[in-house]
Amino acid sequence: MFFIFRLNVHPFTPSPTVKMASNVTAQSVLEKISVDHLECSICTNRFRQPKLLDCLHSFCLQCLQELRQSQDPSGTKLTCPLCRCETTLKGSGVADLPNNFAFSALVEEVTMQEKLLEVKGSEIKCQACDEENQAISRCMDCDHFLCQECQKAHERMTAMKSHKIYTLAQLRSGEIVYKSKLREEVPKCCKHPDQNLNIYCNSCEQVICTTCSVLDHAKHSLTGLPEAAEKCKKKVTKMVQKSERRKKELRNTIEKTCKSCKELDTMFANAQKKVSKKAHQEITKIQQEVAKIQLGIPKIQNEEEKLKQEMGRIYQERVTTFEAAQANNSKEVTQTEHKLEEVKQLMNQASCCEILELEQKLLHNLSELTGKQPQQVPDKFTFMDFEEGERSLGRLILEEEPKAAVEPSPRPGRSCVEEKWELKTEEQSRGAAKQSPRPGRSGVKEKWELKTEEQSRGAAKQSPRPGRSIVKEKWVLKTEEQSRGGAKQSPRPGRSCVKEKWKLKTEIKNFELSVSSFMSLVAALSNNQILALALSVPFSGERETLFTVIIPKSHQESPIIRPQINGLTNVRCIAVSKDNKLFVIDGQKVKVFSKQHQLHQFKPGKWLHSQPTCLAVDDSNLIAVGYDGKNEISLHNPDGSRIRRLPAPMIGDYLTMHNHHLIYTNWLNKRLVCVDYYGASVFSVDMTSNMQEGYYPNGVCCDSDGSIYVAVFGHPTGDILHYSPNGKYIGCVINGCSDPRGITFTVDGDLVVAAGQSVQIYHRV
Repeated sequence: MFFIFRLNVHPFTPSPTVKMASNVTAQSVLEKISVDHLECSICTNRFRQPKLLDCLHSFCLQCLQELRQSQDPSGTKLTCPLCRCETTLKGSGVADLPNNFAFSALVEEVTMQEKLLEVKGSEIKCQACDEENQAISRCMDCDHFLCQECQKAHERMTAMKSHKIYTLAQLRSGEIVYKSKLREEVPKCCKHPDQNLNIYCNSCEQVICTTCSVLDHAKHSLTGLPEAAEKCKKKVTKMVQKSERRKKELRNTIEKTCKSCKELDTMFANAQKKVSKKAHQEITKIQQEVAKIQLGIPKIQNEEEKLKQEMGRIYQERVTTFEAAQANNSKEVTQTEHKLEEVKQLMNQASCCEILELEQKLLHNLSELTGKQPQQVPDKFTFMDFEEGERSLGRLILEEEPKAAVEPSPRPGRSCVEEKWELKTEEQSRGAAKQSPRPGRSGVKEKWELKTEEQSRGAAKQSPRPGRSIVKEKWVLKTEEQSRGGAKQSPRPGRSCVKEKWKLKTEIKNFELSVSSFMSLVAALSNNQILALALSVPFSGERETLFTVIIPKSHQESPIIRPQINGLTNVRCIAVSKDNKLFVIDGQKVKVFSKQHQLHQFKPGKWLHSQPTCLAVDDSNLIAVGYDGKNEISLHNPDGSRIRRLPAPMIGDYLTMHNHHLIYTNWLNKRLVCVDYYGASVFSVDMTSNMQEGYYPNGVCCDSDGSIYVAVFGHPTGDILHYSPNGKYIGCVINGCSDPRGITFTVDGDLVVAAGQSVQIYHRV
């Protein structure tokens, strides 16, 4: 920072009281100037031989020499104690750093003004004689205080008649401003000490003397100092304007963040009120009902507490985000203002030589300022609301949802005719296969059959559940011969005894896999193609293989293609999005491909140092990557940027996503687990009683209505189990699969199973 301070005191004669007040004010101003601008931050004394670092901070020469001794005496770097920026030392080290002549001159000028304003200022002695007479004036050319006799002698001498002499009263009043001789000092050439630096070399970007210009810079582009300084000032002015705009942007961001934080506070308070209001309404309603209904009060209160805790946690996270952004932006504003103030003062006060010598440092500092961007907080962080529910207290809404609801289209491959389900007795079901009565039911034999409204004429009517059929879906693996007339099968322990009627539509076997390889994962594209990933047992030496299968329209053999995808070396998992993008876990990276080429890749678990074990993509192209060794899921945006890490206890090798829920299985603990996108547990189901002893869960997928299907395996065969969206066991829908692992649904609603060394496709009948 470079300043010239003027104390403008009008030259009138005030009363003693006014004069004392005026003097005190002037002294206090000088004191503040000294403390704020003229004191070294290391020794807290006024600057002595101030030197300038690359960051534009100044310190005493001796202080910097001591600082270097304490840091690294033999090093070529010096760290600024204020901003921690490093300055490269050259030549003689600290001594060769640029002198801050403006600071030295300012210290001298302020010291002089203080001496004039002191109560004993009238006792200033003459510096031109040894008689210690009281000084009455000062010669600005000789830089001496003069007594009356010396002033007369001064004025008599011919050589000194042109000198400018001013009285102490003129200096005290501010009528005449004292300027240090240091401001007029012209730097000398280090190679030719008798030569002034008076030329600027554009080629070398340095100030030189006349002799240097002839000897060392003869063929270089040379410019006069005023012209070069003017050009430098224009560059700096342009960068200052950029920095000013950035400062304004930072201030606007701070204001916006402050406003957003207030909006969040308001939304948080309103949402809490809504939660409490709804909770109190429900509690009051329950209290008015019979005593057994009152058992629901603790549940509502517990739900209210959970909602408030979750809301409070999210609120605190967002407030912390806002505060961090505010603190960072405020720090940036302070640093920007400080730099700009230093640059402006330097441009106003420094000489042409100094400006040109410091050009690169000035431009570097200003470039750093303009390169930094303010830390923005997403607008959606201000939104928080509560939506009442019919069967539960309600749910938190953390992002503003679209107001207009879109009418869902019927599932592709399904008839748009309204489906009705009908229970028929044996007499009504002529030709149907016999079935032993279900335990706990009457001895009348029953058959379940799907009929359209037109087919159900004369049958007993039954109103379906809104949005769903009232009869549970049934899947079974059957050959063509077994499907005729129905095959008998005794119920398994813990299973539903209703015979399940599903049919194997297609089985693709011609993959030519070795005995050590098996189909692990399947993914369905929207164009009737299936991607299948074959893995091999550890240490077999076999490589993983990716196949593309075109679903046949008849019983003809399905064509199988091995797609050539460059850049894949260690494929572990695959998934496909609604827009047919392929997501692959390759080593520790997730790679994203379109049909033509790779789009991008990212490494989701940089902080985990672990191998990802499962992968899923939802309808919004959000990407979930699971780590069984860390019991965590990393949730990412489509571009790979991380949204958050969330706990996922017992996560294994298979994962799916539906309706903002993450659903996965655990082989060893025989669990089906569901968490939301913030890691909150939705359900955790023990599957032991739902499958045979020695069976373990593998792949998992969801139908369009949220129904959950799990492949369970007990060498060499397995089953497909059906669960409701809330984790309630419904029944076994396919039995007798060959080594089922990964499963998925096609756009037509068929179920695809990675089954041993084949791929099986089932459809509803």
